[in-house]
Amino acid sequence: MAEAAKKRDESKGTLNVEAAIRQIREGGIRPVYLLYGEEAFLQERFLLILKEVWLGPDAGAYAITKEDGKTMTQAKAVDLASQISLLSGRNLIQIDEPVFIPGGKEQRADKVENADVNDPATGGLAGEDAGEDAGEGAEGAAMTTAIDDAGFQPNRKLGNRHVAPQEKQALLAYLEQPNDRTCLVLRMRKGKPDRRHKLVAEIAKGDGLVEAAVLTPERRTPYLKEALQRLGKQCAPDLLARIARQPGGLAFCVHELEKLAAFAGEESVIRREMLDQVLTPNLEADIFRLVDALGRRRRSQALRELQALLQKGEAPFAIFSMMLRQFRLIFKAKACLQENMGNRQIAQALGLRDFVAKNAAEQSKLFSFAALERIMALFCEKDLAMKSTGAGEYPKILADLVIALGD
Repeated sequence: MAEAAKKRDESKGTLNVEAAIRQIREGGIRPVYLLYGEEAFLQERFLLILKEVWLGPDAGAYAITKEDGKTMTQAKAVDLASQISLLSGRNLIQIDEPVFIPGGKEQRADKVENADVNDPATGGLAGEDAGEDAGEGAEGAAMTTAIDDAGFQPNRKLGNRHVAPQEKQALLAYLEQPNDRTCLVLRMRKGKPDRRHKLVAEIAKGDGLVEAAVLTPERRTPYLKEALQRLGKQCAPDLLARIARQPGGLAFCVHELEKLAAFAGEESVIRREMLDQVLTPNLEADIFRLVDALGRRRRSQALRELQALLQKGEAPFAIFSMMLRQFRLIFKAKACLQENMGNRQIAQALGLRDFVAKNAAEQSKLFSFAALERIMALFCEKDLAMKSTGAGEYPKILADLVIALGD
């Protein structure tokens, strides 16, 4: 219960990309956005629509001011946002991987700038980290003494990146009175911002915190249908679902669909055999279908899936290992479900992406604990058989395993 409450609290004030796009189209553009999440396709979609609405549909790529956040301070960001554009009258500024947002990949260089060194709750440094950023022990102390003796004010930005208090609060002050001709986008491709940080919390309060979360295969489907329409092609729902299960995120799935459309040429319908020839091989998705067929007691289909994998040239040991991995995930997911965990909690507990955890949880409902224990014993038996015989026997051993698992 406490974990679920924490999840609700963390998501409060965060918009998904589609909600943010609806807000933009309704004229509710925010002065500052913090865009994060690993679904690159959705990040690009958000930025494209924001550009079209804020700067106009004819605005080119040159109309966006893009800055590297690794060398950016809050004061510099505010300076950029406060300028007036002589070309369009409006600014769209994108700062990539801003180091002053805690939680991203590039944090070490900016720890001091964003931390109140006396307040650990707001990101203050202590112990080992404080020693590193100050210059390591006695050397750091000597540096501080030299600075003070020279007449400099403490916390000024020098070699150790200390900044004045008003500079590290620059964006907070800007949020109170932003330039109404500027839209500032802080973009994080990796990691999540720390919601406890005051700047992040204030951006969230203003509906500017936008997450491009990795989508499940089911949630990728509407975007793939949109791409199909754009490409002028049709595709059966089960084939589209197969494309949606491709690894690598939504951008990769759309790219695969574009490859299929090019392969289809003048044909308006994308057919199954086209997928077999064009799609990037995905052993994980094929194993999922094989295990799913076993769970639904469709032994013939499971054997066909196995045969297709072998014909593709997949190594028998790789097939065996992936099957074992999937059943282990199913076993663990079933144990988590017994503890009344939701899909996200299962994903966290097993270190999986949400949709992978969801698939394992769904498949676990097809097997009892007794059946899973018997399956694990079968894997031990066949593992010994594969290690004590020649490679020519591997396909037969795998087929025998599939038949036994389907009983």
